[in-house]
Amino acid sequence: MNLKKKLKISLILSLVLVLLFPTMTIFASETKSRAARENIALNKPVTSSKIENSNIPEYAVDGKENTFWASVNPSELEVDLQGFYKISEINLMAYFDVPANAERYYDYEIYASMDQEKYDLVAKKSDTSWNTPQGDTYVFNDTFTAHYIKVKILKTHAENQPNNNTGHIKELRVYGELDPEYENPVIKSNVALNKTVTASGQEGSSNPGKAVDNNVNSFWAVAGEGWLEVDLEGYFDVDEINVLPYYSDGRYYNYEVYVSVNGLDYIKAGEKKDNTPQTKDGDTYTFDTKTIRFVKVKMLSNSANPSIHAYK
Repeated sequence: MNLKKKLKISLILSLVLVLLFPTMTIFASETKSRAARENIALNKPVTSSKIENSNIPEYAVDGKENTFWASVNPSELEVDLQGFYKISEINLMAYFDVPANAERYYDYEIYASMDQEKYDLVAKKSDTSWNTPQGDTYVFNDTFTAHYIKVKILKTHAENQPNNNTGHIKELRVYGELDPEYENPVIKSNVALNKTVTASGQEGSSNPGKAVDNNVNSFWAVAGEGWLEVDLEGYFDVDEINVLPYYSDGRYYNYEVYVSVNGLDYIKAGEKKDNTPQTKDGDTYTFDTKTIRFVKVKMLSNSANPSIHAYK
């Protein structure tokens, strides 16, 4: 069975660029054969309630033990597994201090959800054992199916640091297999919605944030040629982009759409260079799935006047 089934995500730019506990055991050492299994949380979409000092949530699922997500307590970290999995094990490697007299541990809870509405508590740590390089491992003899895993860090206990109230997760690892009882349908979502956006400029109060606010009554505008770039704030597998320029009176716009992993090197994903009038459906560009973080639209011209306008 392919454990790497990916969620196809549509990037709709309305520019408009558009886990009662199951049986559980805690081990202090790494479970046998873990290395031979797939960590289904690795590099999956992840969000957090807050971050501290640029230690972004992606660091908790990047497979690197020298990075970590950090946040002031109480805080939450949630991973989208991009499919319905029968979960058999979760390993949480929290931050641990190597120097003497600087140990720490956290009070935390782990939840699972099918739909991001109902969450079940599946594990928690409330003992006083110090964090270790092996992390805390929870083995579920009775597996459960989940699409999302959430960690809530409640309190930090740091030796000789009574005022330390920061939580850190080096790696959150999840193990399981796709649940055959679920079809794991392709679920498309607008991963640009309300994300960080920058632009070459703006006209009046029509700021760039209006291109990703999902409100078709607002739009971004700039005088003359201009560009708008969305930081998706994570790495997503994208196969579709919809651009919705202003539409009215038969006008049309010419523009180019680019995608990038790092915000430096760009690949063209689509362009409009003809005189077809814009419509309320916008222009949709489909392509082979690409893992990206940034989307940029270069607006070149408007057949009606010198200004450029993008709804979403």
